[in-house]
Amino acid sequence: MFIHISGLVRKIFPIIMVILGGCASLKFQEDISDYRNQITSLLDQLRQDQSNAEIHRDLGVIYFRTAHYDTARYFLYRAYSEDSTDAKTILYYGLSLEFDRNEKEALAVYEKFTNISGLSPYKNLIESRYVFLRRQLLREEMRQLVRKESEISGLPVSGNTLAVFPFAYTGSNPRYLPLGKGLSEMILIDLDRITDLQLVERVRIQALLDELKFARSEYVEPSQAPRAGRFLGAGQIIGGSFTVFNNKQTRVDATYWNVYDEKAPVSAGSSQLLSNFFRIEKDLVFQIAEAMGIQLTPEQREEIDQVPTKNLEAFLQYCLGLEYEDSGDFQQALQYYSNAVKLDESFSGAQEKTTLMKNLQISTGSSREVADAANALEEGFEVLPDAQTSSLVDSRLSTLGSNINSNFVPGDDKTYSAEEAENAGVGAELPLPPGPPDR
Repeated sequence: MFIHISGLVRKIFPIIMVILGGCASLKFQEDISDYRNQITSLLDQLRQDQSNAEIHRDLGVIYFRTAHYDTARYFLYRAYSEDSTDAKTILYYGLSLEFDRNEKEALAVYEKFTNISGLSPYKNLIESRYVFLRRQLLREEMRQLVRKESEISGLPVSGNTLAVFPFAYTGSNPRYLPLGKGLSEMILIDLDRITDLQLVERVRIQALLDELKFARSEYVEPSQAPRAGRFLGAGQIIGGSFTVFNNKQTRVDATYWNVYDEKAPVSAGSSQLLSNFFRIEKDLVFQIAEAMGIQLTPEQREEIDQVPTKNLEAFLQYCLGLEYEDSGDFQQALQYYSNAVKLDESFSGAQEKTTLMKNLQISTGSSREVADAANALEEGFEVLPDAQTSSLVDSRLSTLGSNINSNFVPGDDKTYSAEEAENAGVGAELPLPPGPPDR
């Protein structure tokens, strides 16, 4: 139902005037009283154009930055109702929902980052906030599931859902331990190319393993497969182990369980030189596909045969990055992903992870800290930490300042489509607003 705004503006205007007389400080902004003229002007414009998304957004941002969150949420909700594609609105409305402890709805708002133009200076910040918040919610989801295990023991699993667990390392040299996580990641990526199955993402599996406190040697034993499948709703499971001998030879064993159809586990394995590690993974995928009853076309086999890198040391660094990323240490993960890129500049997966980790370092704080980062981004200047401080916010903003130009540098000879300009959310004419969403 559409709500007529004029009456609401009249009701909220006295509250706004009281707020203007208050005192609120902000890292980059002055007291809200400094916005008196701007707020008054925006409210006058709103009376003339009651469905203007940009005016609602700008009012919402002012109130959010100056810690008047209820008022901010009202205006940002109105902006989002009129235009749910504007990047700046998505960011600040999501942050306002987080501040109201409505993380699930905030996640649904941030998810719209996929529709934002890559030219927008807000996209990376929104995407990384989405990734961070989703990780937090997944961990809480797994925690609740484990606590209620007795209640879900009888629930059915999906025959169309597949989980690939990290491979347990049984060797003695800890240098190769991280390969188990990278191996499962490669298998997951390859199977995604050839099946229509719903694949359980690595972060969800890791959240479950952390909650169950599984040791590496206990990741997926045959007796544990049905239990793990129930928690994840997965009717099909892949797991296994590997070892490395004398830094030269490796052995990998994998098991495929079809828990849904209650079929006997199917095993696959291969022993080769460690330098042929990627060939072993491809052979396993072909064996698993056969066990799943998948007839591969020549084109699919060719696609599976593609490797992320031919440099084993670069892949080891990448796997170490996965380890630290899953533990929440994004700074250390960034270091290892960066090492992988240095060893192989064509390693696109490591390049993507490097960018994501840089952004995650900015967006993993409170909603207020992320708003500070967005404010610095809008100012368009490099933010350097004070020499005498090392606060979390300052370090994030320092990282942000060094990346502003790399994330948003339109060249002089570059032209953009009207759609890209609108979705960029900065200085663009808004499209005609749709009606407000059903609540």
